[in-house]
Amino acid sequence: MAELDLDIPIVFITGRSDVPTSVRAMKAGALEFLRKPFHDAELLDAIAKAIERHRETRRCRAEMDELNGLYQSLTRREREVMALVVTGLLNK
Repeated sequence: MAELDLDIPIVFITGRSDVPTSVRAMKAGALEFLRKPFHDAELLDAIAKAIERHRETRRCRAEMDELNGLYQSLTRREREVMALVVTGLLNK
């Protein structure tokens, strides 16, 4: 999924409960890691958390895309002035 650049929340479910497997799953992008057997409520809670995190990620990404678009719309000189302003200098 990472190779295909699929940005979807992953809830990893396994019958194995060793630490290396869980670490690999989390490093690979799993938001939640459930070991069998689990209760239905645990699965529903994990899915709800994954969806909420995904919504927040998408919101932040949209915000950054908007800011990037605004930055790209600046002229070369406006970018130079902005770089100086963010370091604390006045825009004069």
